[in-house]
Amino acid sequence: MKMTLCSGKHSKYFIVVSRDADEVTKYAAEELEKYIYLATDAIVPYHSDLCDRRGPEIFVGRGARGGIHDRPAGFLSLGAEGCEIKTEGEDILIRGDTSRGTLYGVYEFLERFLGIRWFAADEIRIPRSDTVDIEIKNENGEACDSITVIPAFECRDVYWRGAFDGYFASHNRINSGKADISPKQGGMERFYNFHHAMLDLVPPDEYFGSHPEYFSEIDGKRIKNGQLCLSNPDVLEISVERVKKWIKDNPSCRIFSVAQNDNQRYCRCEKCRTLDEKEGSPSANVIAFTNKLAERIAAEYPDIYLHTFAYQYTRKPPKTLCAHKNVIIRLCNIECALSKPLEYYIKADPCSTEARFVNDLKGWSEKCKHLYIWDYCTNFSHYLMPFPNLDGLAQNIRLFYETGVRGLFEEGNFSQGGGGSMAPLQAYLQARLMINPYEDIYALTDEFLNGYFGKSAPYIREYLDLMQNAVKPFDMRIRDCPNAGWLESDMIEKAQLCFDMAKSAAENEKVFLRVEKEWLSILYVRLTRMELGAPGRDEMIDMFEHLCRKHHITELHERLDLDFSIEVMKKSRYAADRSGMYVLYYRM
Repeated sequence: MKMTLCSGKHSKYFIVVSRDADEVTKYAAEELEKYIYLATDAIVPYHSDLCDRRGPEIFVGRGARGGIHDRPAGFLSLGAEGCEIKTEGEDILIRGDTSRGTLYGVYEFLERFLGIRWFAADEIRIPRSDTVDIEIKNENGEACDSITVIPAFECRDVYWRGAFDGYFASHNRINSGKADISPKQGGMERFYNFHHAMLDLVPPDEYFGSHPEYFSEIDGKRIKNGQLCLSNPDVLEISVERVKKWIKDNPSCRIFSVAQNDNQRYCRCEKCRTLDEKEGSPSANVIAFTNKLAERIAAEYPDIYLHTFAYQYTRKPPKTLCAHKNVIIRLCNIECALSKPLEYYIKADPCSTEARFVNDLKGWSEKCKHLYIWDYCTNFSHYLMPFPNLDGLAQNIRLFYETGVRGLFEEGNFSQGGGGSMAPLQAYLQARLMINPYEDIYALTDEFLNGYFGKSAPYIREYLDLMQNAVKPFDMRIRDCPNAGWLESDMIEKAQLCFDMAKSAAENEKVFLRVEKEWLSILYVRLTRMELGAPGRDEMIDMFEHLCRKHHITELHERLDLDFSIEVMKKSRYAADRSGMYVLYYRM
């Protein structure tokens, strides 16, 4: 049934919420009223059900008018963030099983029927419409009276600095614990200690001197800065008390990380080694320990989850051990190439790192209830280097979903200044695909480019296609250097021409600055590939540094400050000589 929401700047509708609606539901109704007005100039008044009914209504959330349109909570299994949009007579219903689900329902309604898009914190598309008709259709395009939308992943982390903006995050239904999402915007899923946290459980400065047996044994010697000896019963007891203290001190957190440190120095003592050998992987001790810890914590805090890694030496699942129901396993694909879909390698090279990762992925999906992925989408050694991963990104996210993954973390440049190759596009695509992995990534890309780059969009698209075609024969990884085989000089010159035309086409300063910022990717590659001593090289690097500061970029290489990185560019070709570097260890 088609209904007219508004026409000629007028609407017969009213937005109504329950008089007992919470802050999030009220905010959802305000957002609906606001954006309908911005798109149509039609005022659709918002009020609570304390006011008498005056015409057809848009019910936001549950309970309004005595719940006349309500279904029982859980009727459709919408979960924490799913929504239903439904028509009954002339009324329109937007609701979730939770208030956050209701808010997401409003955003789904605005996207679906008014064409609104939140491309970035500083770019919204609000198409102007004189008439807006509401006709609900199912996935086959057939008219129906209701649709439900449930995010594909329960935890959706888009880890780019620009995506930490609460406005962008909430509208794109990101629930990252790093984003600045206010309570009225639905809040977020907060992690405590979201990093390599194993030594936080039993700090070596506190315990190593008196109890070296609490820490890794390698070649018969206990070491201070490796991992813990997870078979030691005292380590478990100390860890139980430590996690309980974290829980008491951080009541807003529901997930606590007990993940291994970022090194290969795991314990090889006889007891640890025996279990690892029996289970065929060093992940065995991590799972056995985390299970015991989770069981002890769940006895007092049944709704608390522990988060650990399947990363590097623990990536392979154990043969028989399964994770406790309150344990989240985070599988990381840091070793993998990302220019092609991971499944490509199953047939192309079954012995490849990527094929083995897919096998590990499928193995872990059978070993745990909460399997999360840590995926990568930038070059961490050269943040500004092009990173053409679109051919693999959507297919990999779809693979994760179909394999039973429930949480996804896409790590880009999260440094204070942000930036990185096509960072705004990456953040937008990842947010959309975490809601629906089956969206067409290339249609989404075109939609974004037109909205974000205006008249420069065709040339940015040409640049993206150039990069994607160049990388196809290669396996691009997250620490490739500017002398990578796919970065041929001829291709770089063609990319430069794309940006020259994109700058010329920019219709205003805002678009020009966006193009200029993306152009830094090609400028960085050109400068780092220049021979040392080439005429004007240092002066060009100074100009490049000025542009970086103009665009507030603070890091060119992960955790290295800009001043140091500029010196690296000047003293070495390919920005390769990083001797004397000082790593900025800020926590994620």
